[in-house]
Amino acid sequence: MKKYLVTGGAGMIGSNLVKRLVKEGNEVFVIDNLWRGKTEYLHDKTGKPVIPLETHFFNYDLLEPGIAENVISKVDYVVHLADIVAGIDYVFNNQSLLFRQNIFINSNVITSVRKFKDSIKGLIYVGTACSFPLTRQNSLDVIPLREDELYPALPESAYGWSKLMGQYETELLEKETGIPTCTLMFHNVYGSPCDFGERSQVIPALIRKAINYPTEPFNVWGSGEQGRAFIHVDDVVNGLMLALEKGWGHGHIQLGPSVCTSIKEIVEAVVDISGKKIDVFYDTTKPEGDKARSADYSKAKSILGWEPTVGLRAGLEQQYNWIKSKLIVENEIVVSFLGDVASIPTAHNVGTKKVFITNEQCESNVTQVASGELIKGDVIENHQHNSMEEFYIINEGTCVFSINNIDYSCTPGTFLKIPAKTFHSLNATSDLRFVYWGVSI
Repeated sequence: MKKYLVTGGAGMIGSNLVKRLVKEGNEVFVIDNLWRGKTEYLHDKTGKPVIPLETHFFNYDLLEPGIAENVISKVDYVVHLADIVAGIDYVFNNQSLLFRQNIFINSNVITSVRKFKDSIKGLIYVGTACSFPLTRQNSLDVIPLREDELYPALPESAYGWSKLMGQYETELLEKETGIPTCTLMFHNVYGSPCDFGERSQVIPALIRKAINYPTEPFNVWGSGEQGRAFIHVDDVVNGLMLALEKGWGHGHIQLGPSVCTSIKEIVEAVVDISGKKIDVFYDTTKPEGDKARSADYSKAKSILGWEPTVGLRAGLEQQYNWIKSKLIVENEIVVSFLGDVASIPTAHNVGTKKVFITNEQCESNVTQVASGELIKGDVIENHQHNSMEEFYIINEGTCVFSINNIDYSCTPGTFLKIPAKTFHSLNATSDLRFVYWGVSI
């Protein structure tokens, strides 16, 4: 059994990679500061964590030098996915911050790996197509990018520069220590699970707008003519697994399709999937980033035996359905007390949320007790309801809290049954949005 550390392992790519590694019988450790990732992404379809979170998940900030060393000392391989990245709005409005933080994150991880050169068998560094020269991405007449065109360097964004510096330091690591390395340069990755909020990248942002429309306007940054080589997360994970097997010592390798898809084409596909009649507004006052790019993935094909397999339409439909399911959970919490969903007879407003009681056996005696939001450190004390037989805490987000000094953890949409007569205090050890329901005696 091999041991792996995946930095950024609670994000979209990382969580899928962790699940794949575990499925194939490996022991996996994860470092993630949860800036965009979530521990719930590391759960399987039954809601159980795929790794023991208490011992194998570390909420570390990799900006702190040396913080990862206690984990790196335990593993054979490091897959370094962690970085600061978001949608084009965030990237271009926070360039200095993003550049500086990514430089520190990459250098701290690589320096720590260097200290264990006698035990580490390999480092996978994840780069980006944004590091390719602007001069090869500023025309709509797309010629697929080749690895040998990376230098002379001229990335358009601070993000591209920061990732290129980490890539260079990875090369130095291999040259000076002999630790095998492989750099995979990803094009625009999409899929689930993913961030679809205000910092999200183009596809999840467009999907969110389509689902919310007309409540949220369907505004698109730029003309829509700009294009990218979109690659599904399943294809990326396949590439990572192949790189761990046979990517060592081959320098940097692109993962991405040879086809450039315009944002306008993505918009049209998302609107079609939604089934809605949507008025699309292209805001040409907003930045577009690079004009267009695609990948010549012949190196990945020849060395790794890799090529993309997930069709864009199928991938978009999958991501649309996933985001839609999460938006429903965010806005409507459906609770089945006994697990037998008979109907949805009642809906109770809780702030901007709705909680549905779905079991008719509970309909007559379920009473809303309280709802609200707690910030880490808040305490509810002397909370006694002798007229109630039991409480159900239905959680709207992943949280950690204690009741009567006993620790609990909940993921979105789950509920926790607490005997009411023993419920005297609740201490929020993380931010908690909650609803209490009681069942009368």
